[in-house]
Amino acid sequence: METGWGPANEVEREIAEALTAGDGKRFANAVIASPLYLPVLPEKGSERWRELSAQLPLDQPHVLVFTSTDAMSLLLGSYTRGHIETDYASLVRSWPGPQFQLAINPGLPIGSVMPVEALEQLRTGKEELIPAEALSSLVEERVNKRMRELCLAGLGLGAGALPAAAPPANELEEALAKAAAEADGEAFLAALWESDVVVPTSEEVEEIVLDPEVGFPWLDFEDAVPVFTSQEQLERTSNSVEFSAVVPFMALLALWPDAHHMLCLNPGAPTELFLSGETLLSILIEMDQLPPEPEQPDAPMPPLGHDRPDPHHADDHITPPHDLL
Repeated sequence: METGWGPANEVEREIAEALTAGDGKRFANAVIASPLYLPVLPEKGSERWRELSAQLPLDQPHVLVFTSTDAMSLLLGSYTRGHIETDYASLVRSWPGPQFQLAINPGLPIGSVMPVEALEQLRTGKEELIPAEALSSLVEERVNKRMRELCLAGLGLGAGALPAAAPPANELEEALAKAAAEADGEAFLAALWESDVVVPTSEEVEEIVLDPEVGFPWLDFEDAVPVFTSQEQLERTSNSVEFSAVVPFMALLALWPDAHHMLCLNPGAPTELFLSGETLLSILIEMDQLPPEPEQPDAPMPPLGHDRPDPHHADDHITPPHDLL
């Protein structure tokens, strides 16, 4: 979508020069002092939202901001329905969760994607500018580490402790271990889609009801939701979980609470996998198992993510254990 970009103001000229020089402090100071523009995007789940998601160069949940309305219009064109003017401090105060990245002018020559707190770390010299590809990997690694720590601490494991290793307890774990050993992300995900998983719960579940109004008693830790491939794996990870339910994986997707929660499969195990809520909900939209959301007032900061690919090509957008792909 981006063609013929040029700096629209002094801030963008400063950002461009800072990026060229690799000067993280200068870059951060320019962004932190600048007005920022939040686009009002198409309704999530709509055809226009899906079209835009497929075109944006971002794989993880994120919040889009721009340093000028010209930059926003250049990238988003008719996909934006207006904007809200804000600043960095306001963004930090209202940040939706640790799994979200800050995408500043994405897709443009002055674009960057990073954790929201990274700007302050760049300003103080605690972090340095690094290439975009390396930054993307670093962000994913940090988010996964944070989600792993939240789950393991919440489940009662001590700091730095991991679940004890053990042979596979069922066919699913055998398939996942084989796929991990062979670096076969497609096989890993295909096995998961077709299986049951064990979900820790906050109370006893007598019957799985696929009704959003009924709800599901998730045992979550901030935005992290632990899920396991067997009762044995759950017990190796925690001896304090009183309740759990066996749920078909596809039913789990239909029950998923919202886009802000991240699924943490077997946290700390060799077969751990992290899937964002945006990815999970996109799977349901793609499979026509989730109705479009009712009409809502324009939201100034809707997170946006890629559409879920066909299961046979799921490795395009999902990172399996140990960066298999």
